[in-house]
Amino acid sequence: MNRAFSVTLSTCTLAVLLALPSAVFGQGQATPADEQAIRASAAAYQDAFNRGDAQQLANLWTDGGELIDQTGHLLRGRKSIADAFKKFFADHKGATIEITIQSIEFPHPNTAVEIGTSQSHSPGANASIGGHYSAIHIKKGGKWLLQRVNEGPELPPSNYEHLKELEWLVGSWVDDMSGHDHAEAAKIPVVHTSCRWSVNRNFLIRNFTATLNGQVTATGVQHIGWYAPTQQIRSWTFDSRGHIIAGMWQRSGDRWTIVTKEALQDGEIVRGDETLTRKDNNTQIWTVNLETADGKTKKSDVVVKRVQPHHLSHTTK
Repeated sequence: MNRAFSVTLSTCTLAVLLALPSAVFGQGQATPADEQAIRASAAAYQDAFNRGDAQQLANLWTDGGELIDQTGHLLRGRKSIADAFKKFFADHKGATIEITIQSIEFPHPNTAVEIGTSQSHSPGANASIGGHYSAIHIKKGGKWLLQRVNEGPELPPSNYEHLKELEWLVGSWVDDMSGHDHAEAAKIPVVHTSCRWSVNRNFLIRNFTATLNGQVTATGVQHIGWYAPTQQIRSWTFDSRGHIIAGMWQRSGDRWTIVTKEALQDGEIVRGDETLTRKDNNTQIWTVNLETADGKTKKSDVVVKRVQPHHLSHTTK
C-alpha cells in the first residue's frame, strides 16, 4: 500500500519502504481483527487519496508520524503531511492510486508492518507509475495509526514464483524440547528462528538465536533465494562464529534435501546434507548429517514448532 506521495508527477509512486529490524523478528499476539483494521486503513488511504482529501490522509498518521519521500525529504507531524498533500493535489489534479498489500506482519501486539506495491495514475499521463512501500502502524487507544512511512521506486521483477513453495516457513519458530527430560534439556542449545520475506519477496530471510540455559551462544542469518544460473533454490548462512554455509535445495513433495558446504573460521570445510520435512504448517522436522575433514560424521534430528499461528496476508487490488 503506497503511503507516501512524490513531489513531482514523474515520481508519483506513493510508495513506502520500511527498514525492517535485523534482530529476531517475532510474531506478536495480533488477532484477525487487527489485520482487518490494517486493511481498512489501506482502503481509507486509497479512498482519501483518490478524492484528493489531504486532511483525511494526514489523520491516518499519529500526531508525530513521519513520511519520507523518495528524495529522503522528511515530513513530521500531521500538519506538515497535510500541507504537503494539499500542494501535491493542487499540482496534480485528479491523481489516483491503486494499492496491493503483499504482507502484514505483527512483530508486537501493538505494532504492525505492512508491505506492498502501488500503481499511481494522473490524467493525461501515458502510463501509470509503479512503486513499492512498507509502513509501520502502531495501536493507540484501540485504533491503528501510521507511525512511519517511506516511499520507494518500482522494484525489479520478483522471484516469488520460484520461492512460494517455502512460504509456509514465514513466522516464528522454536526447537521442540518436549522429548527431553530436564537434565537433557539443560545441555542442549535451543534455537529460536524467525522467517520473513525481503522487500519484493526475492529472498526468505531467517534470523536465528541459539540459547543454552537462557544464555545466547550464537546468532546468525540465512538468506534463501533463487539462483538463476542453475535454476534452483540456494541458501547462504552467516553466523556469529564467523562460519559461512552454502546450501543447494531440492524438493520432493513436502520434503527438501539441502546439500551444504560450511566454511569454518579456521579454514576447515564441513560437508553435509540436511533434510527439511514439513509435517504440517506448524511443524518442521530437520535431519542433519555432517562430515568433518577427518571423516567423522554426526547426525541429529530436530523437531521445530511454530511459536503461534502466523498472520501473513496477500491481497489483490
